[in-house]
Amino acid sequence: MQQSLKTFFDTKVTKNLKDHSFLLLREDGHIIYKKSHDAKISHEVGALVTGLSQAASALCKFLDKDESDLFRFSSESGEKGFYIIPVCLNKNQYYLTVIFKFELNPSLMKMEARNLARNLEQLEINVEQRKGSSKFLFDNLKDEEVDRLFASLENL
Repeated sequence: MQQSLKTFFDTKVTKNLKDHSFLLLREDGHIIYKKSHDAKISHEVGALVTGLSQAASALCKFLDKDESDLFRFSSESGEKGFYIIPVCLNKNQYYLTVIFKFELNPSLMKMEARNLARNLEQLEINVEQRKGSSKFLFDNLKDEEVDRLFASLENL
């Protein structure tokens, strides 16, 4: 599976996207695939991205529309930020996340990332499935546990 994903990202990532970081995440925050030059991108980032994604997806439900058509999440300040796109692989939800710096045209980057996500959904591979029954990442989590989990991110 890792080799299939590596081949996919090596061949399908366009010239405009090649310098950015990519994460493919399960709903529980586990990183299925990571392509990054930045050592700071770790499992803590995966947990934050999926928690944020789940919160944004829940907010979309208030709009009385199918959330899958609405949900794509981005946060940027000028030329740096991230873009989260839900992808369906083997009938399971995953998140493709692009973390970018020094991007002169974020709109073009997002369009190419959406195309990449569509191509990824066409890929027939067995991706790691989530173990356990919890649908949400932060079910029954205490504040102290969250503080401990993300303490290493304070100095980024």
